[in-house]
This record gives sequence, C-alpha cells and structure tokens, in this order.
Amino acid sequence: MKTMKTKDRGEKRTYTVIPATVQVMDKSIRQPLGRQAQQGQHVMGRYMWIQGFHAGPLGKWVPTTGITLACRDSKELGHVLYLLTRANIEYEIFMDDNAEAYGPGIRLITAICTEPVYKDQVTGILDYLPLWPGEQG
Repeated sequence: MKTMKTKDRGEKRTYTVIPATVQVMDKSIRQPLGRQAQQGQHVMGRYMWIQGFHAGPLGKWVPTTGITLACRDSKELGHVLYLLTRANIEYEIFMDDNAEAYGPGIRLITAICTEPVYKDQVTGILDYLPLWPGEQG
C-alpha cells in the first residue's frame, strides 16, 4: 500500500504591511520611518489582543514568526487587502487618526497584519513586496 507524502509547507508566519505614503484627498503624505514602525506595532498589538480575547480566559496567543513588508501607498495597501479578502486570508487593520498629520476627523488605514499563514498562501499577494523599510528615497 502506497502512503501519500505531504508537502512540508514550512512554518506559519504573520505578515505586516506598512505603506510609505498615505493619501488624504488629493494629497500624498510620506510617513516618517518612526511612525511607520509604530503603525506596524499597533496593528500587531491589536491582532494579538483580539486573538487572546477570542481564545478565552484559558486560551493563549501563540507567538509566530513575523515578516514586515513595505508597500508604496494607500492605494497599493487597498489592493493587498482586496487580494487577501479574495484568498480568504484573515487580517487586522490599524487606523490612525493623527489630526496633526492628516487633518481633524480623518482616520486612515496605516498598517495591516495577516493571520498566521503559510508562505505559499500569499504567493501572488505579498511575495512581490520588499521587506520594510523598503525604498524610502
């Protein structure tokens, strides 16, 4: 009797994606590297809190390898969200409402992170993005 070999998909990992610029109306605002880093921490912290909350009082969030990627702008981030949704990959978003940077009452998606996934699950979705901090010129 033949036994089927299962393909080793490697370990699961979370992916955080941070745009270098965000668009407000017709204006493009370059996010300083420090703000980009903080947005990535915010979204991952939010994800971990939600996962711990859903796990219940006896549950525990399990740390995974994390990969942080850069995208050009809000438009590209929106495209990534669309592709993740089509692939049924869950993600968390972080919306920043920094009035000094964006204007009063404006909230923008400034970072996202995925649920733990195998690398092959995001082929064609995230594999073309550079590691953060990417091109900052």
